[in-house]
Amino acid sequence: MMSSIAHASTWDKDINQFATSLTLDHHSNIYNDTDKEVGSSVSQFAIVNNSVSLFEGYGIALPFSMHRFSYSKDSDLDNTSFEFKPSAQFFMSPSSTLKFRSEVSKNQIFGGNIGAEFADKLLSPLNNKRRFVGMSLDVGQAPANEFLTVHVNYSDSELRNSQSSSRHSTKQIGSQYGFRVSEDSYFQLSGNYQWQQSNGRLTRLAEAGIGAITGLGGSNELNLIAGGYQRIENGQKGLFWTLSNSWTASEQLSFKLKTSQRSTLNNSASGASQLTTIYQLDSIFTFSDSHQLSLKLHHQKNNIKEIRDKALNKSIIAVWQWEVASGVVFRATASRAENSRFNIQDSVNRTQQKLGISVGYQW
Repeated sequence: MMSSIAHASTWDKDINQFATSLTLDHHSNIYNDTDKEVGSSVSQFAIVNNSVSLFEGYGIALPFSMHRFSYSKDSDLDNTSFEFKPSAQFFMSPSSTLKFRSEVSKNQIFGGNIGAEFADKLLSPLNNKRRFVGMSLDVGQAPANEFLTVHVNYSDSELRNSQSSSRHSTKQIGSQYGFRVSEDSYFQLSGNYQWQQSNGRLTRLAEAGIGAITGLGGSNELNLIAGGYQRIENGQKGLFWTLSNSWTASEQLSFKLKTSQRSTLNNSASGASQLTTIYQLDSIFTFSDSHQLSLKLHHQKNNIKEIRDKALNKSIIAVWQWEVASGVVFRATASRAENSRFNIQDSVNRTQQKLGISVGYQW
């Protein structure tokens, strides 16, 4: 079968995996600029480590990844990104689990791309730092008749370069309750309350929703929650939803559709709230044990209604993966991204194409 790093949420066995890869990409527009597109080759060296250790009554996961980027056109853009996401689970009983999660990460974002959609006039990329810590309690697990999840999270992020800086933090408490209505279907209720702070400005967000989880015949799994939200300070109201649908069409072909809409904080210095709507389709076609083709379509819209400012990000990514030998994987990637922004004063449209090849080894 194709080699891949196991996800850190796999808690049924010990895992100790390490992988390295070397990637060579060509970007058509490295600065994500509208006036002058500059192409560049970008080399990327990656180290990925994932370990899950199970003990009597609990488990610990320590996934870590680091990427070093080097640009042929402008060495000032060279940077190193990393992500460390330790977590622990305490198996309190066959039907209850206490989970702790945390994350520390750093990466580089160019203005106009996802995460910095409204920062398109910056002359240099932004350094993005993020921290997260969370705890959740799961009581009752499928196929039990009912389940309850209660979670408490804290996160903060900072976007900074020589021209601009902004900082945001979120405290969140929420719960999700569901009960079985048929052999493979559940009805669920959810509620969340958030304290969001952006550059010293506090706003509170309340959400309440209903939904369902259903197997739809066994090869199709649907998970839906939809409801309403309100921002306490300005009285802003609207609808939110999250939907995911996984479908196994055959032994070789599978699809996953995800869509969501939520009220989020804008990452610019103003810290205004925005409505973020996402549609994403992932498909995987497995030719054989060693050959696989995947396709990803992503569409994201961020809309700041108060000032009539909207950003649109669309992308398509195709990846062919070939396991040349045991543990040795070759990948070829082609992608195209389009970033647009529309407001009452102006409209901006940028495109980026990327071609890349990589060779990695896992042991």
